Amino acid sequence: MEKGNIKLIQISKNKPIREEVLKYDNPVGTRQLPSTNNPIQNETARYDIEIYKAEEPLSQGEVGKFRVGGLLIMSGTSVHEATLLKFEKDPNASKFFGSVRCDYIDELMRKDELVVTPDRQGLNWDHPFMQKLKIEIEKKLQPFVDAERKERDKHKKGVSKTTSERNATLGRELGKLYKDVMKEEDLTLLDGDGSSGDRKMLKPRNGFRFIPSYYAIERKKEQKIRLLIESPEIIPSYEKVKFESDNKDIVLEKESCLVDDGEYSDEKEIYIHRIGVVGNKAGAEGEITATTKNKLGEEYVAKAQIVIKEIEDYPPDGFSFVPEEYRVKIEKTTKLILKIDGDLINGDNMKVAIISNNKHINVHTPELTISQGKGIIEKSVLVKGTRIGELGTVTAVDLDDSTRKTEAQVKVRSSRERSSPEGFEIKHEDTPNPIQRSLCNENIIYIYTKEPTVKHYYGELGEYSDTLAYQVLCADLVTEAFCKKVVEDLDKNNKILYPGTDRTTVIQRELNKLKAKFGPKIHKTYVDKLLLEKERLLEKERKNRDGF
Repeated sequence: MEKGNIKLIQISKNKPIREEVLKYDNPVGTRQLPSTNNPIQNETARYDIEIYKAEEPLSQGEVGKFRVGGLLIMSGTSVHEATLLKFEKDPNASKFFGSVRCDYIDELMRKDELVVTPDRQGLNWDHPFMQKLKIEIEKKLQPFVDAERKERDKHKKGVSKTTSERNATLGRELGKLYKDVMKEEDLTLLDGDGSSGDRKMLKPRNGFRFIPSYYAIERKKEQKIRLLIESPEIIPSYEKVKFESDNKDIVLEKESCLVDDGEYSDEKEIYIHRIGVVGNKAGAEGEITATTKNKLGEEYVAKAQIVIKEIEDYPPDGFSFVPEEYRVKIEKTTKLILKIDGDLINGDNMKVAIISNNKHINVHTPELTISQGKGIIEKSVLVKGTRIGELGTVTAVDLDDSTRKTEAQVKVRSSRERSSPEGFEIKHEDTPNPIQRSLCNENIIYIYTKEPTVKHYYGELGEYSDTLAYQVLCADLVTEAFCKKVVEDLDKNNKILYPGTDRTTVIQRELNKLKAKFGPKIHKTYVDKLLLEKERLLEKERKNRDGF
């Protein structure tokens, strides 16, 4: 077999019945840009780029490694990935493909620079050099994407004025929802045992509220739930707060306290209370109620839903970081969670040494003393990354038994957070043969009107876009795309925590929670109320007529 060829051989009854050489065929297109020996700002390295344009849109990142569109990023003998970078989800870039060659990437790899991801499935665009290369590639792509956008806009069929107004109204509302959820998530990051002094904070609605209002806690393991009280503006600091659980298997550490027993934030004039809760039975559900009185003597009530689950992710050998992989923002102190089975602690306590193998990942808690206790004990290990792209291992070792140790992989990422958009734009996109119904790219939500199930309600040219059926479908599609965008941004900004639970489960749970929360609001904003009432009236008349 020729060097470089890979054959797929189908065998039946120990005999080959089909043989085919696997190969990659470039899409057919016209060359838009051949450019060689391009400079990179403040670097001696150079890169070559070729950009082609196909007649029809090509599949992008949504099909993973089987995508056709995008620029192949190459160095040496390697093809690292195919990407369109910031244009990855932009329909106006879907026809472009080509290649970028920068052999300096290969040199950096030989120097053990972290220019590829730890799993070697793509490039690490957070690396300082890769960030510069990314900017240069995007500059080359930008004029072609802009030209395609203008050309498509010339031929695009416009939706009705009514639909445009609905889109604009909903877009503004989505901008507000996005900002609200980002602020709320900032507050829910408050750790049960840590200080909140350096956290962003949001005043609780009505001045008295559990944030978050839902908790899933592990059996036999105390967790702190957070109650925020705005005082003295709404609730006097001397007032008493009473706590009550409606399920005997959900036990509170205390029945009452004074408002000023909590941790106080001068900036926001908020008392933060952390109340210990222990669940004794897996599967138990209940409600925690807090009551107090405002300055007028009126009763204020706050409620939190509690679900008890079985212990998840029991630490291997009773001693482990959970999870075992972390992404930390540069120059931002981050907590790694070390879990220990209390039964392993002999005597009064266990001493644990914490070591990093990377000088750019600093450990702020080099030694822990863990007191004897029951169940699974959690301790926080504080680390800080000082250079973007660095990957290291943090090891915890029992000083009384060096065979008992565990490791966590830590990657340092950029501290840049996506800014909250003022609003979202909802666009009806007529790309032929789309493989999805909707998606959100930056602050633009695309509804793909040529997707068969969307086209059925939208019509060939949007003639049904004002009907109730299409409005309901469009509200569903916007909800799905918007909530995915929010979850992605929360995750990228390290605002979703998943110690003790796998990342996929937590991401899906967050997505479902947001859809349940925002879906009704989006439908109420987008769907014409008069049309809905008319439809319900007609249905009621039909049932009366048919004797139902």
